[in-house]
Amino acid sequence: MGPLQMNLADMRTDEIKMVQRGLSEVLNKELVDNGHYGHYTERMVKEFQEKFGQKSDGIFTETCWNILKGEYFLQFSLLFFDKILFLFFDFFKKEQIKKKMIDEKTLKMIELEEKKNLQKEIQNKASTEAMTNIENKLRKDPIFD
Repeated sequence: MGPLQMNLADMRTDEIKMVQRGLSEVLNKELVDNGHYGHYTERMVKEFQEKFGQKSDGIFTETCWNILKGEYFLQFSLLFFDKILFLFFDFFKKEQIKKKMIDEKTLKMIELEEKKNLQKEIQNKASTEAMTNIENKLRKDPIFD
């Protein structure tokens, strides 16, 4: 977009569309990027100029264009940064869930192993007690005296 010392009415349609998109984003207002410089677009230009301390005359100067580019880039950067943060925290949350699931699975496996070991210990103790009881009975049996 060369020197913009002109009214939007004198600009090409694609240039007007770019300005309309930028104004819509920066002013956070609904503005159709149809490439037509109408009354609503002119009002938005004037509002933009007022917001950024420019002469509110509807003439879209190179200064206005530079301000618009800077603000649009800033908003895009913030949006992009927010998206990156969201993706990072979403990934982090999923990793935490995976870790928790792994930890829970590991804990269940450990509990199961401990339960099996306890059962074996009980069986061994029961077997030992049973053998001791049998031995005691056999010792008391007169046949073995």
